[in-house]
Amino acid sequence: MSIPHVFAPVKPQDFNIRPVTVHKKYVLQQSDLYSGSLPLTGSGYTIWEGLYIGEKLKISSSLYPTNSYDGSLKHIVWKSIDARYYRFPNDPLATFEHSNTRFTRKFLNYSASILAIPYLKTGTSILPGSVEITASGFNFLDDKNGNIYDISIATGSIPSKTDCVAYWGFNDSFRKAKNLPHTFENTVLNYDSFQFEVQDQSAAKNITIQEGVVLNNTASACAAFFSGQSMIFTPHRDEFTFLKADDFTISFWVKHQPTASGTSVLISKSDIIQKQVYGYLDKINQNDLVVPTMHVSWSTEYEPTPIYPYRFEVNSSNRLLFKRSDGKDILSLSGSINLNDNKWHHYAAVKSGSSIYLYQDSIIVQSGSEVTYNPVNGHALVFGTKTFDYQDSFVGGLDEVRMYNKGLTTSQIQTLANSSSMQMYQTAVVGNVFYKNGTFVISAPDAKYNKLFSNTFTVKYRSTHTIYEYETLVRIKKGSFNLSQNPTILKSPNSDLIIDDATGSLANGSLFPYATSVGLYNDKAELLAVAKLNQPLMMRDDVDINILVKWNS
Repeated sequence: MSIPHVFAPVKPQDFNIRPVTVHKKYVLQQSDLYSGSLPLTGSGYTIWEGLYIGEKLKISSSLYPTNSYDGSLKHIVWKSIDARYYRFPNDPLATFEHSNTRFTRKFLNYSASILAIPYLKTGTSILPGSVEITASGFNFLDDKNGNIYDISIATGSIPSKTDCVAYWGFNDSFRKAKNLPHTFENTVLNYDSFQFEVQDQSAAKNITIQEGVVLNNTASACAAFFSGQSMIFTPHRDEFTFLKADDFTISFWVKHQPTASGTSVLISKSDIIQKQVYGYLDKINQNDLVVPTMHVSWSTEYEPTPIYPYRFEVNSSNRLLFKRSDGKDILSLSGSINLNDNKWHHYAAVKSGSSIYLYQDSIIVQSGSEVTYNPVNGHALVFGTKTFDYQDSFVGGLDEVRMYNKGLTTSQIQTLANSSSMQMYQTAVVGNVFYKNGTFVISAPDAKYNKLFSNTFTVKYRSTHTIYEYETLVRIKKGSFNLSQNPTILKSPNSDLIIDDATGSLANGSLFPYATSVGLYNDKAELLAVAKLNQPLMMRDDVDINILVKWNS
């Protein structure tokens, strides 16, 4: 019988690591209402709250948490959340995660309820589609794209985002400093695919951001307000210039504050044009030679035209008018109420086929047939005025301006005009989950979602944990470990002969012990791990034995 080895060394090629992804389910609960000044914690989570103050959404010193003596922790937490929504101040799409605007909707509104999950309960990430939040009668789910949505909000009549060619919500302005000259949200065109910024920022003047449309009897999000010396200028684009054959819908909320009699222009594509100017500039080169150089610039001018695809104005009777003209024929539709009531009203102009309808607060108030031949121009789109010196300027608020390249149905218009539901914002999304770092943020225009985690709630989710499976091939050469110190295996105490365990006869070399455990040692002979075999393994003298040892960590 061969001499057994005390250790059988493991070669590098016999060692392997294989990562395995598993999902653990967690349930976080808060059954008591919040009280006290420290961060609300329980079951391994932390809650933060922020409210809209002035033109910024921030964690106020009057709100919890206050677990840092100088408030620096609040600042750090808010900066972290802000960066996850808007990594760069002028590029809200360049965020840390979920920047696919086709599927993910991310806006911070009046309030933010932040639930932070520790790393040990987040693992590698939260499993998309596994989040369920119930709180104070609400039931939220996530849609695998980072959106948390309220399942009670009907979305069947909400128009497709792909049909929306332009959108101004003015809801991103709270995060910009008050001293910035243009505190209004950038124009978003086809907001499922790209962001278009106003080219001539200097043409936007004196816009203030104030409380927007009243939703559920509470002011919601933000709106742009015009003082009579204000304007928003957006250069011409084909996306919102509608031909005779095009169907379209233009929807917005307006709050008129008349200061004098006469017409005030609210939305116009008829009076200001942006032109390219070509010329030559003299440039002196290194040899003192004068070289004419081509120069191209933009010139923005007041140049009215009788040809325009749309124009919204408020007449001297404080009624809203929609107009469309090809220079010869003009279609004019009028609203039926006096806007001098200091209330928000919704209007929509809808062209479907040869008919055009004017909706007022979700009801058709007037309609007409298309009479224009080709009402197309290259003029800029301007809000709030007709000229650069503010002729026929508008005083009041403008909110949720949307343009669609199709004629919406009455039920779709009703969702745009529904000021009792988040349908008004064309979404059921009330917040976001950041899967990679385990953060839930509830932030929605509707005030009923404020301080959501301050009350009783339950959060269920699955976290993704990576478990590393190690495996080692243990090679036992034939005859190795085939040894026993038990004296009863010998014929007699003074004999070297072994008793055959089956017949009791002399059978030198016929011993076959059974192993029940495998131990792994380091090079200092220190035991690192022990593996139990599911059944005893017979040691052999005639063949090598290979054992695959696996363990997880």
